Amino acid sequence: MKWFIFGVAILTLGIALLFVVGRFFISEVTQEVKIIPAPEAGFSEVGRLAPLWVLSDQSGQKVKFSGFLGKPAVIIFWATWNKDAENQFRTLDEYVAKFGEKDAIIVTMNSQEDSAAVANFLARGGYKVRVVFDEQGAVGELYGVRNLPTTFFVDKEGVIMGKEVRLLSLSELRDKIVILSR
Repeated sequence: MKWFIFGVAILTLGIALLFVVGRFFISEVTQEVKIIPAPEAGFSEVGRLAPLWVLSDQSGQKVKFSGFLGKPAVIIFWATWNKDAENQFRTLDEYVAKFGEKDAIIVTMNSQEDSAAVANFLARGGYKVRVVFDEQGAVGELYGVRNLPTTFFVDKEGVIMGKEVRLLSLSELRDKIVILSR
């Protein structure tokens, strides 16, 4: 009986130690990504509020999604390994060159890649579009992203008005942004 009580005490002490140490390591890993989830449970769908996030961009500056509220936004989740990434970036650069961001803010969110690989991709293509880094994939999870590229169209109130899981042409992008900005 003494050994049983001793074993339970050691087991309880071990679990408590794992809990304390685990919390330390989890806070170390997640301290750079601050995420404020949407009020509704589950992933983002059309008609729901877009989850708020704070991530670093390609220049190291913090970008807050809440800073875009009041103006429509287009958020494109992508990765350099996706064969459509180069075509999508050419389209986005062409869109911004032609129309600017007067109708909508455009943010591309790199999904789970090293910033050096992304910087190389951007330099190689000469792309100018804003990129933020979702290095852990946490924001992609909140948005329910399963395939790349995935584009969300968010109105000025922060409500997701559309979602496309494919490459968009310049005319499709323009048409959707015009509708979004009405």
